[in-house]
Amino acid sequence: MKKPKVVELNPEEMDSLKSRIQNNKLTETDRTLFLKLLEFCLWLQFQLQEAKLSIKRLCGLFGISSEKSNRLPQKEASKKEKPLLPEELEQEFKDLEKESNSLPKKKSKRLKESDYTGAENIHLPHDSLKAGDPCPTECGGRLYALKPGAVIRLTGHPIASAKRYIYERLRCALCGEVFKATPPGEKYDSKLKAVLSLCKYYMGLPFFRMERMQTLLGVPLPDATQWDLVEQVANCLYPIFIYLETLAAEGNIIQNDDTKVRILSLIQENKQEPERKRKGMQTTGILSHVQGRKIALFYSGRDHSGENMTDLLLLRPGEMGPPQQMCDALPANVPKETKTILCNCLAHARRKFFEIYSAYPEPCGKVIQWIAFVYRIDTLAKKKCLNPEERLKLHQKWSKPVMDSLKIWLDEQINDALVEPNSSLGKAIEYCRKRWTELTQFLRLPGALLDNNLQEQALKIPIRNRKNAMFYKTEHGALVGDILISIIYNCELSKENPIDYLVAIQENRKAVRQSPEDWLPWNYNQQLNPQECAA
Repeated sequence: MKKPKVVELNPEEMDSLKSRIQNNKLTETDRTLFLKLLEFCLWLQFQLQEAKLSIKRLCGLFGISSEKSNRLPQKEASKKEKPLLPEELEQEFKDLEKESNSLPKKKSKRLKESDYTGAENIHLPHDSLKAGDPCPTECGGRLYALKPGAVIRLTGHPIASAKRYIYERLRCALCGEVFKATPPGEKYDSKLKAVLSLCKYYMGLPFFRMERMQTLLGVPLPDATQWDLVEQVANCLYPIFIYLETLAAEGNIIQNDDTKVRILSLIQENKQEPERKRKGMQTTGILSHVQGRKIALFYSGRDHSGENMTDLLLLRPGEMGPPQQMCDALPANVPKETKTILCNCLAHARRKFFEIYSAYPEPCGKVIQWIAFVYRIDTLAKKKCLNPEERLKLHQKWSKPVMDSLKIWLDEQINDALVEPNSSLGKAIEYCRKRWTELTQFLRLPGALLDNNLQEQALKIPIRNRKNAMFYKTEHGALVGDILISIIYNCELSKENPIDYLVAIQENRKAVRQSPEDWLPWNYNQQLNPQECAA
């Protein structure tokens, strides 16, 4: 809505207008003036509504930001909702849902002793008996061994614990030569370095905070020493990080997104060069789907997500076609020098209607309902464990009629001037209309994702580190963080113990440099235990 012209009246003109109103002697000028005032009132009401929505969005940054439908105000059930599907498909869909509800659901299980895969095994013999002894009940029988039982006991430890070795020293009475016992191992072992890397770059604990804690527990560990130790781990992991880039470039689906980061050396450059065109800094997260496996990479610096995607796709073999790229609609996420099949996040489109639901409950409720139906179909595909082609057919049969109805409704709102284009609702509608092809790629491409939620979940790791540690000091420090976050998260995706993996890489660093492809998180056990893996 355009801003109306300002109407200015001095006190004398106001008194004169009041008298004409009271005497019912309005002129043509007065009528024009009232029309302008009416336009101003409508414009002011519109601006207040948009301001309330802006304040609500701002409050969402500091409060609960869940976008579940059950958090929306419940609508009155006076009017019967129009069915989403045509009548001939409605009953068939009900039968399909009954079938899906009959599928086994995942039960929340209590932890068992077998869930503690990282526990140390300690074998306990019976206090007084062994196999072959006579039964203590004097029944005349003999005892034989059963399958052993197991029970879990948890103990607490600081991040770093210390052992004091008091070594013996001997001196020759004749020549005076001193002989000392040799203490075992190094001062800082591989497991300590792995634990520090996990605490800092996965849990987000700053070095100084861990230093204070260790000092409190009587095992001092300076923050500078901690940095030296995690840098050594990153040096061992660098060949694997480079090899993961070549693997990630071959993905058929690649997700990417950005989040903010602060690097002090770059901030100092900005101050020294105030005319620099690009001053921003961001951490890019890339999640590549390669042959049923997910590979995560993180990059921090001045480059945007699209530029990091370009560098990655330049490693892609030439005979491979363009991958599907899932991201939000920011232009900075799209690579300019390499080609991809662009898919946009449906959750971002839904969010724009969710945020303004309080101001436009009826139209926003319709859109949220339509999109919710699509997610129900996708959940059904996951329950049935459908392959990409079967999932595509399921969406084409059930989701396509609903999305077609949504597209018709969106076009009607703009073409028939049912919505103010500059309002929040109008902007949300235009967002979907302009990106309709990218938002509905799941109706055309096998395996196409609905949203970018997996990548946004991955970005929580560098965000957690940023909120606690606040910044990196140099670009080299940011590179160390990117390497460790990437490798640790790939361990999580592969369901491998990151401590065991980081220890193995440090203890076999020469072999890792020669053949990093044999020391990836999902296959390194084959090098440690080749006979067991072969069996």
